[in-house]
Amino acid sequence: QAQAEAQAVALAAQRHEFALDLARLEAELVAVAAEAQARRQGEEQLAFAVEVLRSELSSECEARASAEAAGQAALREAEALHGRLEAAALEAAEAAGATRAAVD
Repeated sequence: QAQAEAQAVALAAQRHEFALDLARLEAELVAVAAEAQARRQGEEQLAFAVEVLRSELSSECEARASAEAAGQAALREAEALHGRLEAAALEAAEAAGATRAAVD
């Protein structure tokens, strides 16, 4: 009977030890799950930040391209105006020459 009681105590101690091991493993599992969740959230936040930066960069590139196109158009317009001014100056010089010739 003493041997049976000793075996029962040993089994109870072993069961208690298994329960402690199980609780420790469950705690580790919860910690791993929490870490995985934190990583997922961090990755989601990083992906969102990257998308925001990509959008801002795209907008900046579009704005620069638009400004460059406007600058090129203004340059072409200025060149055309310069050509018209040169033509008008040549016309005025010819008219002045003709006026001088008519006066002489």
